[in-house]
Amino acid sequence: HHITTGEGGMVSMSDPEFERVVRSLCWWGRDCYCVGKANLLENGTCGHRFDKWLPELPDLIVDHKYVFTEMGYNLKPLDLQGAIGVAQLKKLDWIHKQRKVHYEVYRAFFAQYQDLFRIAEPHPQADVSWFGFPVTVTTNRFTKNELTQFLEAMKIQTRNYFAGNLLFHPAYSHLGNPHEYPNAVTVTKSTFFLGVSPNLTAEQMEYVKAKLAEFIAAH
Repeated sequence: HHITTGEGGMVSMSDPEFERVVRSLCWWGRDCYCVGKANLLENGTCGHRFDKWLPELPDLIVDHKYVFTEMGYNLKPLDLQGAIGVAQLKKLDWIHKQRKVHYEVYRAFFAQYQDLFRIAEPHPQADVSWFGFPVTVTTNRFTKNELTQFLEAMKIQTRNYFAGNLLFHPAYSHLGNPHEYPNAVTVTKSTFFLGVSPNLTAEQMEYVKAKLAEFIAAH
């Protein structure tokens, strides 16, 4: 959401063991960890590509390239996506800065209404690159839905705080009682995102604040 590769993304890390797990997950769950030209080696990086890799078939010689130790996915990016990502990285510092600036604009606005809303505060040791500006409605004067529907009618898009409590959703309802997680219930009912896209202009943000103030004054 901060930079794009058309579709997909990137994971970076400094731990070789983590790297091996992540590569496996994005390569269908394969156990083989040959990368690049190592794939052309007769016996692979491990040195024993053809070996007894399957515990349940201890006498069978198997190609390590087709041994699966994770339930993985096919998430290999295209070269074109990588090229787009490299170009996007040139703008990363600016994107990060603008998102923080826009967060501070909304933070200052909502500071006037601490009796109506709760907002996310960054950890003092964190340098947050804000996905959005999370707002939780804490008053009984109006609901999240009333506010977001008003904003949408004013051509200001909003988003739920992702799925909220997953146990309310049909796919996960069998896993437990959602009401055992009251904070997640609150997020589902009362929390939403305002956008902090780096492309927002000062004029657009003033418009959002004006419409928020208009709604609050009417309630």
